[in-house]
Amino acid sequence: MQAVHHCLRFEVKLSDSLVVVLEPRTEGWKKINGCTSKLFDDLQGMLDSVYFGGSSKQYPTLDYLESAPAWLDRHKNRPFLINPIFEHLEKSGHQGMIAVVCTQPPLDLEDWLDTSLLERTVFIRFCGEHLSTCTNEIDGAMGISSVDIQKTFRQQILSITVEAKGLMPLRCEIIGDDKQKMPRLVTCGSEYRITPVKSSMTKHMTIHLEAYSLETPRLKISMDKGDDIYIEGVTDKWFFDVSQEKRPIPAKLVNKFAALKEGKSLPCEACQEDHEPGVWSCPEKRTTILQDIPPKTVILCMGNDYLHLSNWFAFPLVREQKVITSDGTIRSLSNDGKWLQTGTIKNGTRFNDDIWGFYHNDR
Repeated sequence: MQAVHHCLRFEVKLSDSLVVVLEPRTEGWKKINGCTSKLFDDLQGMLDSVYFGGSSKQYPTLDYLESAPAWLDRHKNRPFLINPIFEHLEKSGHQGMIAVVCTQPPLDLEDWLDTSLLERTVFIRFCGEHLSTCTNEIDGAMGISSVDIQKTFRQQILSITVEAKGLMPLRCEIIGDDKQKMPRLVTCGSEYRITPVKSSMTKHMTIHLEAYSLETPRLKISMDKGDDIYIEGVTDKWFFDVSQEKRPIPAKLVNKFAALKEGKSLPCEACQEDHEPGVWSCPEKRTTILQDIPPKTVILCMGNDYLHLSNWFAFPLVREQKVITSDGTIRSLSNDGKWLQTGTIKNGTRFNDDIWGFYHNDR
């Protein structure tokens, strides 16, 4: 079994939009209108459009205060249905929230039970009893605070993962409004998944991925309301070629790299003694023996150059079949599509005629 090499770009552009649906009934309109005005005040920048029950006609929220009486007059007292609106929202791919302001349940509410749209719908009701046992509801008669409105209608991201059968991530980078931290590599059984650090997850980000896998990776976003969202990647080579990431071995360290390659002790200028391979800090002088070489990662040596894997999850040793991870494990793709550990890097491990390496600890 052989994996496929992928270079993908995932664009995360989640909308915080809100659609408002109003019961077209003159009786109780004062309460409905007052509640809607408060929603508009508290959720500016989030509002998408306004609908009246029974019609798929949408109205701009910016014109609401001035035009609402005329809009109501066009729709007043028609049957309170959500089918035309929800069908339109479903077809257009609306992923935001929905607020239904009403004094009674829609006549066709049961048509949307167990759907993502209804899960993302909150009914603000002005009646004494619950509309249904299957709906998210707020009692509008009790008044709604601005804090509760924000908490109710702004969706939260629970998790973002990149997953695929037989996934072996090589490199991943996240670009957002702020500087993003290195994503985490997590395991689920025998499968690998990539997930951004929680503090760096935003609703607008670009994720670049280089990986091996048996199927094309997809981005999965789990929200606190509604179904999971899946985003397909676009082929896009983003990362530097390996030749551009390699660095020449510093002249002052050439003899030490040569000693490591041959399995010999490392000379130490600090104490004028030699230290056994695997001792990276002079015990006497407390100084780093391989100065300016990144710690806590694998260092791969190629001729007179070296490459550190601080920004890699794994580096290919045998294309699409065998890798070394940044923490020093050697993994190979099994016949059943699993990346099994087949070794651990040692000091001066030779992989082939062109590459040898070691795990540079900071102790």
